[in-house]
Amino acid sequence: MDLMTNRRNRLSVLALCFALFAASCGTATNGSTDASDQTTTDAPSAIASTENSSATPMQVIRVSALGTLDSSPLWIADSQGFFEEAGIDVQFVPRSGANAVGASLLDDTVDAIAISATQVVKLVAAGEPIRITNYLNSTSPEAARHSMTLVADESSELETGCDLEGKRVGINETESLVAHAVTQMVINDGCDGNSIQFVEGPLTDQPDLLVNDQADAIAVFEPYTARATRLGFVEVANLDRELCPGSSRCPIGVVAMQDSFVEENPVVSEEFNRAISRALLWMESNPVESRAELVLCCGITVEDASEIRVFDWVANFAALERDMARLLDVLEAQGKLPRRPALDDLLG
Repeated sequence: MDLMTNRRNRLSVLALCFALFAASCGTATNGSTDASDQTTTDAPSAIASTENSSATPMQVIRVSALGTLDSSPLWIADSQGFFEEAGIDVQFVPRSGANAVGASLLDDTVDAIAISATQVVKLVAAGEPIRITNYLNSTSPEAARHSMTLVADESSELETGCDLEGKRVGINETESLVAHAVTQMVINDGCDGNSIQFVEGPLTDQPDLLVNDQADAIAVFEPYTARATRLGFVEVANLDRELCPGSSRCPIGVVAMQDSFVEENPVVSEEFNRAISRALLWMESNPVESRAELVLCCGITVEDASEIRVFDWVANFAALERDMARLLDVLEAQGKLPRRPALDDLLG
């Protein structure tokens, strides 16, 4: 099936999603916030016109990503034709967890990954020759809808970090950003962060861990927070605030590529990241369409998607150094780094 046929089919599904939104949800919640809550950027991979792109015509780039909100700019860049305008044919390689996403870049299965900043930090700390090439998003600890959230039954009486001691917390992977955030929540309260019993499960099945009483709480990213709350569970903690307190913003999603790929393909790498950055701004201006994309990519319902505040932010790549430094401090204090990588080794 050719690229145009794929796009026509996708647009047909999007049109159906728009109709369902109108029928079941009324007017979708506006996903943007006041300009004071947003930060724009002149990043190296910042938004720019891709007209007259000098990238090799229809250069193939294989990308691995998870079905989470922070990966959605890649789906958007593809469906809106931003990659095609840049002369790039992106081929998505789905993965079930962040560890598998990272491994796919190391074994040359893919050319780029969308992953949490934590995973990149660990890979670089272990000596892997990869770098962050784009900042998919960050979120403020004070955002109305948090990117990382602890969710539980309303009767759980989980209110503080110390309440989590010895409790079962559902996550996708034990060495994940949300796992570190839950651990930090307990540490911030002066209790034992190593006492938590983490229960692993697929991203899409996280709310089921609560439904089936396999966990006392779950630590989840959007859009699965929205799914859990629609099932009647409640947000009991803002994990962004636990990991990135004060004015810091949590560096949630990033794009990473191998150093060798960027050095051998500098133009196409730049155009690839420009297309993703265009998608970030497009999402700010088109929250309804963005929610429809989330229904397609993340296995959630229209009703789930209607609860998501689609991108409360525009990432500032210049601020990434500050926020990454804060994240390095936390991971180092938790003993999660074999060595602390230099920021220059992390950022392309």
